[in-house]
Amino acid sequence: MKENSQANMIGVLPSQGADPIPVGKIPDLGTQIVKSGYAVNATVVIHTVTADKTLYLVSAWIEGYNGSDGTIAGQLSVRDTEDAHKYYLGYLYLPTLTHNTLSVAFPTPLEIPAGYDIYVGSGAAAVEIMGFIFGYEM
Repeated sequence: MKENSQANMIGVLPSQGADPIPVGKIPDLGTQIVKSGYAVNATVVIHTVTADKTLYLVSAWIEGYNGSDGTIAGQLSVRDTEDAHKYYLGYLYLPTLTHNTLSVAFPTPLEIPAGYDIYVGSGAAAVEIMGFIFGYEM
C-alpha cells in the first residue's frame, strides 16, 4: 500500500492574521517631496525642509559627469540650519572624462529636521552633478 507524504504543522503561520504592509504609501497628513537639482561649479539646494516639519527621505540619486582634465568629486549632501555640512547622501569620485551614478534607498526613511537643506555640489566648471530626492514631510 502506498502512503502519501505528510507534514505536520506546529505553531502559527507568519502570514496568518497579518495585514499587508503598505509599501510606498505616503502617510495621512504627509506631503510628498519629489525634487531634483543640477549643479556646475556650484552648490545648489534641492530642498529645504519646511519649518515645523520633518523630512522622511525614502530614496536619493546622484549622477555626475567630469569633462575636466583631472579628478573631481561631486556630492549630494545634507547641511544644517547654519549651512554647515552634516553628512553625505551620495559622493561621486570622478576621474577625467567619466560618468557615474549612485542611488540609495532607505527601507526605514531617513529623518531630516526642519530647516536642513539637501543640496548637490560640483567643484569645477566642467563637472555636472544632478541629484534627485523622494520622501515626504510631516
